[in-house]
Amino acid sequence: MPPEVYKDWIEHYRIRGLKGGDLKEISGYSHGLAQLTEEGLADITGTARDFLGLKITDRLLDLGCGAGLLTHQLVGDVESMVGLDANSEILVNAGGDSRFARVAAMADHLPFGSSTFDKIFCHSIFQYFPDYQYAVSVVGEMSRVLRLGGRCLIMDIPDTAKKDRYFNTKLPDSHNLERLFYSKEWFDRFAPNSHIFEQRIRDYDNSQFRFNVLIQR
Repeated sequence: MPPEVYKDWIEHYRIRGLKGGDLKEISGYSHGLAQLTEEGLADITGTARDFLGLKITDRLLDLGCGAGLLTHQLVGDVESMVGLDANSEILVNAGGDSRFARVAAMADHLPFGSSTFDKIFCHSIFQYFPDYQYAVSVVGEMSRVLRLGGRCLIMDIPDTAKKDRYFNTKLPDSHNLERLFYSKEWFDRFAPNSHIFEQRIRDYDNSQFRFNVLIQR
């Protein structure tokens, strides 16, 4: 069967959003190494709470929130929350919870003033960026909208050092798109004052090939 052809990852997830359905399916967490159980979901949100040190007075940005699968889990921990994604089509699926605002925008041009947020959460989107220069711009934008003393947690980053083992383990993709892989040195260079740590998420097989980065402003 020939692979599905997309212009980019934005188009890929726009079509998922238009189809609708289960939030895990829309978000890409329902097949292969990417399957996410309730235990895995609890581990992701628990890591976010612990490393970001979420407080009820915080303003939180979920950058690349997709269909809101993780946004819904964290919204009760903070005073206010924004879920941002490049696709308005996928954001429609994050409806049903008036406690967070949904914003459609590109991550390299965030439509917020400087020092708007106390905390930023970002899960599994750096792999979908068009190139590394775009990723540099996103890191800069996250730093700009984060208040002094704030924290940003980037999770589920594909590790260049584990790239070969990843492709030897996973099933072939059913589409034409490629992911970006990052070295830990890349984040040392472009995200100073960061803490890099291995990812450990129960039942989430992608986790063995990914790492996380906590940035302190």
